[in-house]
Amino acid sequence: MKKAILSLTTIPNRLNNQDLNGGLYPVIKKITNLSYENYEIHLNVPYFNNKTNEEYIIPSWLNDFNDEKLKVFRTEDYGSITKLIPTLERLTDGEDIIITLDDDLEYMDGFIEYHLKKREEYPDYAIGFAGIGATDGSCHFCTTVNKDVRVKILEGYKTVSYKRSFFDDDFKNFSIGNWNDDMIISAYLGMKNIKKIVVSYEKDDDFTPRVESFPIVGHLPNERGGCWLFRSESVPDNHEIYYKLGYLEK
Repeated sequence: MKKAILSLTTIPNRLNNQDLNGGLYPVIKKITNLSYENYEIHLNVPYFNNKTNEEYIIPSWLNDFNDEKLKVFRTEDYGSITKLIPTLERLTDGEDIIITLDDDLEYMDGFIEYHLKKREEYPDYAIGFAGIGATDGSCHFCTTVNKDVRVKILEGYKTVSYKRSFFDDDFKNFSIGNWNDDMIISAYLGMKNIKKIVVSYEKDDDFTPRVESFPIVGHLPNERGGCWLFRSESVPDNHEIYYKLGYLEK
């Protein structure tokens, strides 16, 4: 069975939340109990949040979490892209499969298997279940689709899978100064001529665009965080530059 690395990060108040019905705990509990047998979870935890200067305090439940699949790594804070940069720095095999997740969503079982199945069909693509801007013009907000569709931007909340080889040593510097991880990664992949695709799910029969479809059950009762810390401010996401350079047209 092909090994998969599930990679994510979080923000201080979700990590520090002692309510086991909220915060990060339900996410970790769910993804440590998936049916796929060969996977690891890489949780990248900064020491301090660079935006708020809040300290990341490892809660007792995480220290006591008894599951060998879960690996906690302390790191610098790179913003939302912390879900990926430290994991790339640890992995050396270009064939390693990385699946990124968000920290405020409940995921259905089976998403690892489906990613790996679709990776056999699209081995050199980045694969997700939601995106923006179909290259054939068939949809703008592309989610819960009835056919596989290439997109300009992959949205990470529904999980995205990559091969380690998609990212070179220049990715870290490319990412600095941009708060939107979806935009960063999609532009970088476009620069490297790696296609991005939103795939259909074979068990869907309702193709109304929505959040709560495979592999999402729904949002957890958490306050806004992550990139929402920046959306109320005039912090650029560089999308105009990326479009001008052609990175988001591929």
